Amino acid sequence: MAPTNEIPEGTLERIDPENELATPMMSSSGEEERPLEENVESAAVELQDGDEGDEENCTSQSCPVCLTSCSNLVSGPCRHSFCLPCMKRVLNADASVVRWPPQSVHDNHLSAPTLGRCPICRGELSLFQIVPANGDAGGNLLYPPFTEYHLQKNCPLRNQVYVPYRGRVGQLSFHWDWCKIKNKDVSLPFFNISETVKRNPENWRLESGKLAPSIIYFEKGCHFHPESRTFHGKILWPDRLNGSYHWDIVLGFPSNYRFLSTGRIHMRRELRKRDEELPAVYTLDEKQLCGYPFDGRWTVHWKNKQGEEEHTEIHVKNNEFKQSGWSFFLNFEDPIHPRVRWPKSKHFQTVQEGVNLAKQPMGPKVGDRIRWTSTSPKFPELFWTRQTVGPVPVPRVISFGMGEDKVLYQRLNAKTDDSIPKYYEDSLWGNVFCKRLYVGSASYHFLSPSNCYVSYQHPACRDLPPLDDGSPMPTRVDLHDVEFIQQERKLTATVEWEKDFGTSWNDNIRWKLTMYFDSEYMVILRGGIQCEWCRERRARPRPPRQPNPNRPTPVPIYVPPKPETPGKPAPSAERNEEWVMSGYGHDQLYINAAMIERYRHESLSVDYKAISETQCERLKREGATKRSIDYVAHVFSLVADKPHSNPIDFLL
Repeated sequence: MAPTNEIPEGTLERIDPENELATPMMSSSGEEERPLEENVESAAVELQDGDEGDEENCTSQSCPVCLTSCSNLVSGPCRHSFCLPCMKRVLNADASVVRWPPQSVHDNHLSAPTLGRCPICRGELSLFQIVPANGDAGGNLLYPPFTEYHLQKNCPLRNQVYVPYRGRVGQLSFHWDWCKIKNKDVSLPFFNISETVKRNPENWRLESGKLAPSIIYFEKGCHFHPESRTFHGKILWPDRLNGSYHWDIVLGFPSNYRFLSTGRIHMRRELRKRDEELPAVYTLDEKQLCGYPFDGRWTVHWKNKQGEEEHTEIHVKNNEFKQSGWSFFLNFEDPIHPRVRWPKSKHFQTVQEGVNLAKQPMGPKVGDRIRWTSTSPKFPELFWTRQTVGPVPVPRVISFGMGEDKVLYQRLNAKTDDSIPKYYEDSLWGNVFCKRLYVGSASYHFLSPSNCYVSYQHPACRDLPPLDDGSPMPTRVDLHDVEFIQQERKLTATVEWEKDFGTSWNDNIRWKLTMYFDSEYMVILRGGIQCEWCRERRARPRPPRQPNPNRPTPVPIYVPPKPETPGKPAPSAERNEEWVMSGYGHDQLYINAAMIERYRHESLSVDYKAISETQCERLKREGATKRSIDYVAHVFSLVADKPHSNPIDFLL
């Protein structure tokens, strides 16, 4: 690809910092725009002239979110003012109403409570940057960081350890038990990676070639916010680790502090630049691109051993590019000679000419060429020719919680309030049926005829949508009108969403459940849920179905009627459109939560394979589906490989 001096469509236009005054900014109408400072000053004068004589506006202002008058507004760094309740809702600062993840999960700045964006300018906000709107920008903080939390005896994090789900200490574990470390006079929480470094040392090798420390302490200033139950801290690495120089960490906890319900680790890779070091004419996007001066598409040229010139293309994103399955991280500590360390090698690649980030903060212009050399004598010189600039990349973020692409952490030795369910072979009452091997993930608890409920207590349910009025999903949903026919082993019950919670859930106001159990109450053989929609859903017209243009015209032929099945009633001519029948679908396989515990007391040497064959044959005779039988066999095979373990998760 031949280099070009034109900026491709869709890329940002850059302004030469050495000739700032020679390039005036033009408006869409072609008129020359005034500098930003003049616009701000003139707007302030017009606002002051317009408010003159209006005493009511001087004493009270309206919140742009709720439109209520309030004399005590608050603002963040962008200086847009809101009332305090709206600001706290924007930042998800109240633990009682926090529900995660938010709708904008693609925005990594919204990946944890107490972080948000201004509803007006979409600027980044933090709860710990909020000040009174009528004060100076550097006024007193409304929520100063509580850095002395670890000295409080009633702090819920005191002496606690959080490990990855079903992990152990040293496998990326968070510690607040600094008092147990010998010969260490540091009262700060720390991050323990000792076991992980031993297993995969190359993944934890710093850019200098040394291994990362097994224990690294949070920087001073880490703090805990009790109202939102969030911990905020920062980890600085001795040298860059996979391109990042420090980690910004936010950890969110539920009310019982048994696991990490939300939070994130922001692995910062951008080049650190202060605003005063950048040209004032740069836009916000251009200032952000100064942290990623090589991001974009490049053409790479080199000569092979035969002297023939070859070329390829690479894409740099977030100061990283990939080649042959390896990741290469750019280091800009030297603004004239950036370098790249080869993975699992001692060799480096260094820019020799073509770069000066002090004069060009956004990196070389489109069409410019830079020359690379390597510490390896066998490696040829490389020439990079820039094709595009940007766009601003999405930062690298690791999210906590239960769900796709998230990491679930649990408190070490965490104990649940509920005991492990017991198995009852002769009666339904007392049994618990779970799916996905999680007790509390839409599991059915049949404790007694008057005490039956559906449990949504497991953190796996935190990704379920809230109720239709915006309130969080309840952890317990009671079953009403429970009727059980012992001869048929048939149970019917209802869930009253609207009566119990005052609103619907997914437009459902009532469920009617029907379940059939096997003779030993090991699985739910079959069943279904009838969903009654709310009035708004019933009144909503169905979208018309578009005819298939490729479908040929049907040929009228005679179709004989189906013979009636003896004993099966004919379908009713009347149809109630308020009800929709749905059975237990793909992941709706329910088994008894104490199915394995049933055999624990008999002997330590249990032949689970023989038990599995016997139970599967019985379930097949009683009409269980093939998927249910295979699922039971899978659970027994898991415990056969590890007899002293239990694959079922009893709420951590």
